[in-house]
Amino acid sequence: MIGKEISEKFYCKPLFVNLLLLVLNLFLLLFKLIVSSLNESLALLADAFNNLTEIVEQETQIQGLK
Repeated sequence: MIGKEISEKFYCKPLFVNLLLLVLNLFLLLFKLIVSSLNESLALLADAFNNLTEIVEQETQIQGLK
């Protein structure tokens, strides 16, 4: 039951969820950029740019909700 209550709580606040995901994706982007530059890993750099596209997607969803 607890999982259902939490799910219903956030289901009513899509803007909050999208903002939270935006912040998490920004953190992941910065973390992956730093680690990929230290290790010279192209795979991790590509994954960081994937996070960048997810940030653009989240921003588009936030604008659509407003």
